[in-house]
Amino acid sequence: GYENPQEATGSIVCVNFHLANKPVDIEVPQAVLLDTVFEAVMKEKKSNLSFQNYRPTKKNTLVIDPVPGEGARFIPTGKKVTIMLRQQ
Repeated sequence: GYENPQEATGSIVCVNFHLANKPVDIEVPQAVLLDTVFEAVMKEKKSNLSFQNYRPTKKNTLVIDPVPGEGARFIPTGKKVTIMLRQQ
């Protein structure tokens, strides 16, 4: 794998494989209740980052996938703040 999976342009090289080999410091809550907003803090020095807003009125959204297991194979009904997607 790459020692640093980031190209000179700032793009991540093959995210699914190479980031798995790089240690990252992340702070998350021990437990999250249903319908609760929580914050995850990832600490890694990056340069030349740019973000595109998910929505002009909302903060950026972090999407992590795929989520393994039988319990993650559903999409909740009703209007939710978070949209859950699954990869097929």
